[in-house]
Amino acid sequence: MTDERHTWELIVEVAEDLTRRGQTPFEMRTLIREVQRLDPSRDRGSIQPIVQGLTVNAGTGPPSRGGKPLLRVAHGLYALRPEEHEVEGEVAADEPVELQTDEPRLVSGLNTTRLGAALNAVSAEMESLIDDGLEHLLTEDILRFSLIRSLIGLGTPPTAIRTEVRIPNIGAIDLEFGESSKTLVELKFPRDPTNFGAADTMTLGELIKDFYKVAKGDDRGGVIIQMTDERLRRYLGRRTRPEPVWRFNPGTFMTFTPTSVDALPKSAKTPSLVSLAERGELIARCFSANRIHNWLLVAWSVSAVEAPRVDAGEDTTDR
Repeated sequence: MTDERHTWELIVEVAEDLTRRGQTPFEMRTLIREVQRLDPSRDRGSIQPIVQGLTVNAGTGPPSRGGKPLLRVAHGLYALRPEEHEVEGEVAADEPVELQTDEPRLVSGLNTTRLGAALNAVSAEMESLIDDGLEHLLTEDILRFSLIRSLIGLGTPPTAIRTEVRIPNIGAIDLEFGESSKTLVELKFPRDPTNFGAADTMTLGELIKDFYKVAKGDDRGGVIIQMTDERLRRYLGRRTRPEPVWRFNPGTFMTFTPTSVDALPKSAKTPSLVSLAERGELIARCFSANRIHNWLLVAWSVSAVEAPRVDAGEDTTDR
């Protein structure tokens, strides 16, 4: 059956439907296939140029009344521009993140919709590299550069991105991005050690230290991105260890306290971690998780928890 609507209308409808189903970013071939489901008479040669014309940062294509609702976030990957839609449970791209009133507010000004879209693109690129037999060559630097390219594809100017940002008393931060409101990001891509035991606890200490670095490096908090394999996730999720126990599901929280850090194995407690942990409590909320074969690419927003204020004259002794 022939659909009487313009091709651009079918493309936008498909893009919106894929986004609602969480299938974003999407490939050109997926767009074309879904448009052809709506109208089998449209061939690839007539659909692809219209997609280009609807994409704000792609090559030239015929203009349409649909404007430029699409972004190319990586080679062959597209997404709706953040300002064109609002993902259920998140906020539009031009609004700061506001959690429900019964939850702590994390990372003022951070937009998890936009960053989540960037991480979807990173996940797709990592999966493609693994499928091409390059898994053993992947590094944390490749992960970081993939994120940088995705952020640029989603509209962050290259001049608003910095790497290895040094902060007094904190050290170097992997990435900082944003114009009026900047976000600190620490990334980790730990590989399996040649021997286990102490090596695992040392990795644990390094992972926890990243949470403190972004939270203490900026009063607004920051973001942690980790790409971990199944074996390490099992270790991090063991409930027999002292807290914190890792949470990998979006919407879940982790808490880091000086007491929990003090209870870590000796090989996990570097002097720098102990020093950072003495500065107070942290809370982290998982907002993105992408499975990539045996790997999981997970992101948390992190912020320091302010000590509760005691009113003058209030009796704080045990009753």
